[in-house]
Amino acid sequence: MEKLKKFFEKISAGRYGMDHLNVFLIYLVFVLSFVGIFVRSARAFTVLRTLAAILSVYAIFRITSKKINDRYQENIKYLKATKPIRAEADLLALRWKDRKTHKYIKCPVCKKVMRVPKKAGKIKIKCPRCGHEFIKRV
Repeated sequence: MEKLKKFFEKISAGRYGMDHLNVFLIYLVFVLSFVGIFVRSARAFTVLRTLAAILSVYAIFRITSKKINDRYQENIKYLKATKPIRAEADLLALRWKDRKTHKYIKCPVCKKVMRVPKKAGKIKIKCPRCGHEFIKRV
């Protein structure tokens, strides 16, 4: 077992490894494979399986690549492209977590989302981004 561990350490030295884009690619491969199980059409099944195989090979290529800077730049582009989606998902998770104690309100001017306590009645809110003050019942 120790020999196997040293072997994997030796071949993975100087390689790029895992990042957010690779995790996304692997999840996408699983989703495509899972959907492919339930597809009745042979053509659609073949397309899904082929796409999953191509994405698997690409993920393995990225993980084992020695061009670390190139893979890092690809990951940065992916993170920039998905930032609005991830921010919205994070906000939804926070809203769900705080649903009993807090309410989330958008500023009418700049649309920044602010967290205020529930059951506080009528409160005066000042937006930290634009400084606009407004009164809201929560």
